[in-house]
Amino acid sequence: MQRQRKAISKKMVADELENARWGYQAAISSVTSHQDTFWSIFNAMLVANSIVIAGIGFSNSELFKMFLSIIGGVLCFLWLLLSKRHREYVTYYLLSAREIEERYFPNTVKTFSRGGYFAHGKTVILEIGQSEQKRQMDPLSRLIRGEAVAYFVILVFELIYIGAFFI
Repeated sequence: MQRQRKAISKKMVADELENARWGYQAAISSVTSHQDTFWSIFNAMLVANSIVIAGIGFSNSELFKMFLSIIGGVLCFLWLLLSKRHREYVTYYLLSAREIEERYFPNTVKTFSRGGYFAHGKTVILEIGQSEQKRQMDPLSRLIRGEAVAYFVILVFELIYIGAFFI
């Protein structure tokens, strides 16, 4: 009876570890997918807003310029909402992968765990071959993130539309 319990217990641990591997893989795939989607949306909206601004620039009608400014403003608002949503998912999946790493693979997989420290400017140690390599993100690289730049671009477009509406 005791031996049977141990066998069941080992099987449960093995199943849990296998499920953790699948969950980890799904989290990483989701991070990649949502980041790709974020930048695809960013590029599509960048093109769409550029077309709207070109329309404002070439229009001779003040009413049409105002109409395009409103359309552009709505487009920017939707762009912001979509961007925020995808960034939230990326953060969620990154943290999920990190949670799985720390809980199930603390001695073997440290990609996202170390990445958090690295992003905050702390020194991380990578073991490559027989040597350790210390890496630390420099202060200039930590100064601004891609997400902040993306939101700044959206803001610039929004300000152009506001200006075009009132001028």
